Amino acid sequence: MPVTTSFDMAKTKTAQALDSLQTMAPQKAVDIIPGVSVRRTAGGIPVVRLHYSAHPDRNPDQHPEWKAQERRTYTSQADWDSEQEIIDEAGGGELVFADTLVAYWDRIVITDPAWRPDPQWRVIGGFDHGKTNPTALERAYTDYEGVIYFSGEYYVPGNSVWQHVQLQAAVFFPPAIVGLLSH
Repeated sequence: MPVTTSFDMAKTKTAQALDSLQTMAPQKAVDIIPGVSVRRTAGGIPVVRLHYSAHPDRNPDQHPEWKAQERRTYTSQADWDSEQEIIDEAGGGELVFADTLVAYWDRIVITDPAWRPDPQWRVIGGFDHGKTNPTALERAYTDYEGVIYFSGEYYVPGNSVWQHVQLQAAVFFPPAIVGLLSH
């Protein structure tokens, strides 16, 4: 009788998982081994998910120190979640300056609901479009002493430029500009 290797067993489990997906709804995942799963897209394409926990030295239940050490190499929870936890939505909708807001809220956020920037202050904007990565649009005012007041942020993944225009242009631009952008 031939020797069965762990690779052969994994192939068998994968084949069984793929077979079971035939009768399941798209995107429903089936575990092959801990840290490895497979699912099919709506178009029938199999997608394998390989999580770091599949590696015995990186399994957080057995080696929590690995996760703690590795997490320190990422600048934000969203980066960690996207890269290591395989959370596709991580980073989408997260404020660019979220960490700064949390740490310095009491010193940098104006909470007076009546406060408005001086209409004579210079308006600054920044735009970075992405479809795979989120689109970011920032609006800020600069006062007469050079202090910058961020007063608006839009941070959304997955849309085309024209979808973003229709969603948020009115928030950031006067009506005449919105009309031009919508055509």
